[in-house]
Amino acid sequence: MHAFVESPDITRLFIVGQGRDLVAGSFLPAKARKKALFFVKTSKSALDRLDFYDMVVWGELGDSPLESLSVLSSAVAVPLLRSQIRHGSMPDSAALELTDSLQAFVSSVLVELGNTKGERLLPLPIGWQQERGLAAAHHGNASPRSQASNDVAALEAAVVTWRHLVQDILSKTPQAFIQGPGQTATPLLELEYWSARAADLSGLVAQLGGPGAGVVSAQLKAASSTYSAALDRLVLEIKVAQEEAVDNEKWLRPLRKYLEAFMEPPEYPARPETFKEQSCCNRILLRQARSWHWPSQSLMPSSPAMINVVNAGASVHLLHGPVCCLSALCCML
Repeated sequence: MHAFVESPDITRLFIVGQGRDLVAGSFLPAKARKKALFFVKTSKSALDRLDFYDMVVWGELGDSPLESLSVLSSAVAVPLLRSQIRHGSMPDSAALELTDSLQAFVSSVLVELGNTKGERLLPLPIGWQQERGLAAAHHGNASPRSQASNDVAALEAAVVTWRHLVQDILSKTPQAFIQGPGQTATPLLELEYWSARAADLSGLVAQLGGPGAGVVSAQLKAASSTYSAALDRLVLEIKVAQEEAVDNEKWLRPLRKYLEAFMEPPEYPARPETFKEQSCCNRILLRQARSWHWPSQSLMPSSPAMINVVNAGASVHLLHGPVCCLSALCCML
């Protein structure tokens, strides 16, 4: 606390309850389960007792600060700004700049909130362009053409944001997922990859099929915007990737219990039988990949970790004839 008051470089202070004590620091704990008080300087300077109220803002953080920030920005800041614009309290250029900045802020908070919950949320346009039109009409300088242009520009900006968020998911590969920092390439990690990918893409399909995205699509089509076709292609691309991920996750799910048993170190006499069961499942899966259109194009070439586990098992149990023959057959398929 002394550093916050005396040092110009310390601009924030958090006070959090831990047990029966209060702990002060410049950062929130990684897992804060209780409410916290925050104090933030308005400028980098030492605090003075006389100017304390002008130099510091403070408030309370709940156990979910991002949720509180999302509600505050969308349910408080946006209506206040709309009210100011409706009554013509600021120039149109300033209103345009502020609303665009607030739109970007609300969108970023929503995206980060979804990331903390393991979800991929697509921010929708807030829709304050009508407020801009009301302000312009209030001053007698409304321009329907410029108003419509601003509306379409906001919708197109939302589509660009969606494209970037979706591309982050579509560009991830099983190889990148299983070769993260501190991880080794194992079949179980690839199963987790397809499970997470299926969940993410299913969530995106649900959001793009919802009423909010439907309004965006309809307005872009009505305005004959080129982004309308781009949005349709994006939705189709997501649906194709979702079907692929769901199909792969469905076929890989039955292997989980065998792979978990195989990755654990059981007693050596039980190893051949465990490997035999897992090899049979892999053989069936790889054999179907020759005839089924989904597994043949996505599952088979994107599962090197599973094929490596078969090869490694064959080497470990080289002295067990039936297992070795079955492994060789799997590799030949």
